[in-house]
Amino acid sequence: TEDMRFDINLIKERKCALTLDWDETEMQTIDQGGSVLYNITVTNNGNDNDTFVFSTLEVTNNETVVEGWNVSFSKSTITLGLNDNETVIVNITASPNALADNNTITIRAVSQNVSQDGTHASNTTDLIVEVNRIYDAIAIKCDEYEKWIIPGRSVDFILSIQNNGNNNTKDIILLSVDEPAGWSMKFDNALTTIELSILGESKEEVTLTVTAPSGAELGVIKKIHIYAVLERDDNNLSASPDPVPTVTVSLPDLIVKNMTFSKSHPRVGEEVTVNATVCNVGKVDAFSPSGFEVCLYVDGRLINTTYINQITIKPDENITVSINWNTTGVESGQRIIKVSVGAYNETLDELNSANNHATKTIPVGKIRAWWKLGALIAGIIAVVVAIILIGKIRRRR
Repeated sequence: TEDMRFDINLIKERKCALTLDWDETEMQTIDQGGSVLYNITVTNNGNDNDTFVFSTLEVTNNETVVEGWNVSFSKSTITLGLNDNETVIVNITASPNALADNNTITIRAVSQNVSQDGTHASNTTDLIVEVNRIYDAIAIKCDEYEKWIIPGRSVDFILSIQNNGNNNTKDIILLSVDEPAGWSMKFDNALTTIELSILGESKEEVTLTVTAPSGAELGVIKKIHIYAVLERDDNNLSASPDPVPTVTVSLPDLIVKNMTFSKSHPRVGEEVTVNATVCNVGKVDAFSPSGFEVCLYVDGRLINTTYINQITIKPDENITVSINWNTTGVESGQRIIKVSVGAYNETLDELNSANNHATKTIPVGKIRAWWKLGALIAGIIAVVVAIILIGKIRRRR
């Protein structure tokens, strides 16, 4: 036989794998906003040295993602040889509003090597942190605690019912309101009581509609007594808004202000624009189904009218209007201009109807003398031309 030698080239197929382990007996309990340290052991189960990167996928409570938690690692990246392992410390800080009972922090480690199939191996583990149950508490907040109302009309209070406990299941809260004689006070369900189901550290908005009797006396202040009760087998918790919401019976009050003229010293025959501002200085809406009209008077005589094409003028709302005035035929001298506002084809009840107008005096000058001279000359020219034309016609005959 003859000696023979063969060269064989062996290529190792890369395998990437890892495991994450922690001792569940080390599970800890903390308060809201508290911190805890957990140990995670990472093992390289692949067939090559590998580097692993750590991250937090999510924090959940009852399978619902929660926010506000902070998670950091003693090492965010580690490198391990074959079958080597290392412990990484995970620092977990609970949200200040963390829900009670078990919260799951999902940790992920990803291999930085590429496997034969072109993928990166990864693994996850769930760390469990229990948060202590804090004392249950509820509160009622209002969008506004003082509102005004027109007799026979309604106003809405937006209530925020807050469950300030950290129960990780929904609590039953019963909301109710006292209904004074003659008044209507109803929640979203058109009743004086409503049952809500609210998770800890959460809130729900409810609208309370208050309707005053048509004969409500102006100036009457009505307190609105609202109660929330969190039902417990051992002890019910209750709450009311602080301060107590109130409604005051009132009416709108339209005024006219800031009257100005496009010309401060117009002469007879000139066009003048009168500008003014309409404002509701009352505490409630001025309402007119047909809109509002603004009238211009000169020396007590109605000259022109313009319209505000909106059915509601809100408190402190300012609306600028302009009305044209042709001074042709007006006597020269001081003229009294009045601008008034009111509901169009309607009667509007107001706190003070005497301030629905503003007056101002403006001097109106005579027609300029050169205008008269020009008119006279034009007339003379016209007569001369007529005489000449008549003479020519006669000569032709």
